[in-house]
Amino acid sequence: MATVGIDCDVILNAKPYRIDLSTYSRRDIVDFSPRGASPAGVSISYSELGLYQTLTQADFRHGIGHHSFTDASGYLKTSGNIDTRHGGIVTLASQANNASDSYAKHGGLVFSGDFYMFGAGGIQKWGGSSFSRVYSTAVNTAFTTGSYIFAAPEGRLQKAPDGSTFTDTGVDSDATDFAHFAIWGGYVWASEEDENFIHYASQDTLVDLEGNGAADTNVVTVGPNGQAVVGLASFSNALYAARPDGLWVISDQNGFNDRQVLSFADEVHGNNFRTMTVWQGALYFTIRHKIYRWTGSSLQDVTPPRINDAFPYVKYGNFKNLVARGTHLYCTGRTNESTYTESVLAYDGVGWHAVAHPITDGTGELSALVLDVDNDYLWFTIDLATDETHYIKLQSLSDLPFADFLTTGNHYLYTSVHDMGFKKIDKSATEVMVESTNCTADRTIVVKYAVDGNIDSGTYTTLGTVNESPTETLTFSTPVQFKRIQFRFDFDTDNAAQTPVMRSYSLKYMMRPATSYGYSFDIEVTDNASEDGRTAAQLVSDLETARASSAPVAFINMMGESKTVYVSALMEVAKQRADGALDDIEHRVRASLVEV
Repeated sequence: MATVGIDCDVILNAKPYRIDLSTYSRRDIVDFSPRGASPAGVSISYSELGLYQTLTQADFRHGIGHHSFTDASGYLKTSGNIDTRHGGIVTLASQANNASDSYAKHGGLVFSGDFYMFGAGGIQKWGGSSFSRVYSTAVNTAFTTGSYIFAAPEGRLQKAPDGSTFTDTGVDSDATDFAHFAIWGGYVWASEEDENFIHYASQDTLVDLEGNGAADTNVVTVGPNGQAVVGLASFSNALYAARPDGLWVISDQNGFNDRQVLSFADEVHGNNFRTMTVWQGALYFTIRHKIYRWTGSSLQDVTPPRINDAFPYVKYGNFKNLVARGTHLYCTGRTNESTYTESVLAYDGVGWHAVAHPITDGTGELSALVLDVDNDYLWFTIDLATDETHYIKLQSLSDLPFADFLTTGNHYLYTSVHDMGFKKIDKSATEVMVESTNCTADRTIVVKYAVDGNIDSGTYTTLGTVNESPTETLTFSTPVQFKRIQFRFDFDTDNAAQTPVMRSYSLKYMMRPATSYGYSFDIEVTDNASEDGRTAAQLVSDLETARASSAPVAFINMMGESKTVYVSALMEVAKQRADGALDDIEHRVRASLVEV
């Protein structure tokens, strides 16, 4: 085999060549710092148009479950009390206050200006600082027509005009064991526990409400026998009745008749329709581990996405307690972990936000989530060995968080993972600028980050603390190198009436792709230019073979370094015809090579 520097100048595809040394050049063919890709948003408005590129996130309203930064308003998840529901700001979320009551509850209502909760502990009235029991028998549910509050135990239906003095109501002793109530079409509708019968009454005292579907001649039987009615809702000028196997609509056409509009017969489950409510012109309900939106003609899955991107994957399910308030639909959801978290979730029609995490140790369940429109509280009950009841204060005139924040605990916002649209390319970052309001030495945002493998292991490094507003720039002690980077923002306050507010964060970075080189030189193509006796025509043919190769070819450069290259271009320049064969022409061939 020929030797570079002795027999030839370069070797390409195992063939030796003489070149014009004055034409040999080698140059870097990769951009020094190409521009990264990022979602459409405000990034360019924060750019300094210098060597470094700026990636900015200034909105978080698209909520949890965005693992990669493909949505300029999304993020991965939160823990503790973080509120991301409002445009251009992230704050602490309002804290939950313990009402110091241990009776089991699974629902609540407002009657005559007072708030009541009900369940296995009977019916209890909130007095402003504590609950008092007004009905001691366990109830399936409670209901109000405005003039009366009704208790529905397993026995006879009871009514009270004053919220405390309960007496029998209903047609007779068969008016027992009601499970669900709704008002529609000028009637009060009630379903029997564990049955597919619905009864109706026209009097606000419900004295004309019958029970015992086998005896009530006006009863509406929902679907075939075998599945009970588990929910009622007035929606779109009709009454909807839910069973684990589907959804029926009750219409008033020559009498009240039922008609099935959705079937879930192939996935009957105890979680189907365990909660159902109307919000912003649609009916929302649960089917197994999903939440659906029904418009009356189309069905849409609006289930929260998973909240991590490493196995085992974590996702919310076991949804209960759908509650509508203003611009948000609330519910409770449990993660699929053995040591689960159960959270209060809020949906704005686009994204899901976790506003509280009452259970983090895999013990108990959130048995109730109720809106108290009288006090502007969001109540929830934790079903434990000793039950707990809590409330979150709401602003009366907006959906912004009420100024009642925790001064203890950990409250984290985890951003999406940033790879700038190029997962395999190395990047280098120098600083993070945080735009904020209301930050002081006692109201801070600690900025932490993880790169590459540390993201999956959850190992975060502290970059610095934001303790002044409106902007603070945190600089890496040495530029950090990464392919992927994620941030965690830790919110803290010493004053329950004040919260630090993050408006945006901006990462200053540059792309640093691996360096690759290209070569260019003129090859002498004459009959006597090759040490191995190839003619000019044969030399050109060998170069064309190397150019046509779909696989890279071997190359030994003038320094004797072995490389793998593609021949990216050949340009022949004829100089003169030699004596002899027609194809015996002296050439110079400009060859361009690219390292791989």
